[in-house]
Amino acid sequence: MRKKALLILLVFPLICVAQLDALSKFHLFNQGSINPAFSSSTENASIALYHRSELMGFEGNPVTSTLSYNSFIGSSNFGYGLNFKSDKIGATSFYDYSFDLSYALKLSDDIFMGLGLRSSFNNLNIDYQLLNLYNSGDVFFENNVDREILANVGFGLSIFNKFFNISLSMPYIIKQYHYDSYARNNNGFEASSIDLTYLTANATIPISSKLSLRPYVLIKSSTYFNSQTDVSLIAETKNFNFGFSHRFDFSSAFYLGLFLSDNLLLSYSYDLPSNNFDYYRNGAHEFGVRFNFISKANNVFISKKREEQDVKGSL
Repeated sequence: MRKKALLILLVFPLICVAQLDALSKFHLFNQGSINPAFSSSTENASIALYHRSELMGFEGNPVTSTLSYNSFIGSSNFGYGLNFKSDKIGATSFYDYSFDLSYALKLSDDIFMGLGLRSSFNNLNIDYQLLNLYNSGDVFFENNVDREILANVGFGLSIFNKFFNISLSMPYIIKQYHYDSYARNNNGFEASSIDLTYLTANATIPISSKLSLRPYVLIKSSTYFNSQTDVSLIAETKNFNFGFSHRFDFSSAFYLGLFLSDNLLLSYSYDLPSNNFDYYRNGAHEFGVRFNFISKANNVFISKKREEQDVKGSL
């Protein structure tokens, strides 16, 4: 039976929070979903699709899908991104559409700073009919939450070169409320967005001509919960990559990616919880596909090479 009274405990605490953040262990390969400045640092126009199912074996489990497209604008240092997110848990569905605009500034000969802004629109739906309520006459559950699209803004900042990237981002700045007036006036259940701040750092360390290591750290903070820290290490070759990720006090994951061509990457991750949801031992599965289009004709990295060549040619 898909209707579970237990879903109330997950979806409707005193402040019911939409799961605005996908719990992906591998944002390294999908940075555009959390950082509006990402498109300023990419060398390729790319499209990425990721799908994640958590707490397998539990009805009403969280399911998240993200679709991102990031590209440059002509031969400038401007970039832009288009993002879509679908997030479902129990009776709750959340949809988010966003547009990013970014620009890369030159700080030194080989270090750059990317600045990005995001505008987004989202909608939250809660269908109480999917719940098996203890008191079917509870006035707080008489009307479904089906709100019109609400707007939000975000920002991102990156310091980067070809071998490292340090980023700070806040995809949603404005706190939004989705509730009916009766619940608000009578201290009932309230659904609101949450503030999320990301601090990430990653590097590419060449080990040989065929192997590179990519350590990655993500720290996520909010006023609603304690900070969460992810640490990952990915080994990358020409044909495949693989790695391990751990979220402290939550779960660990294994990752495998296969390059079907120079431009096409298929990926899969599997993780198991290490907290109170240990009972649901089927863990979480995440599938992804990323395709890189043509390289940027004049991105900040290539521009630097051309400057060096011009200097050498003039000597």
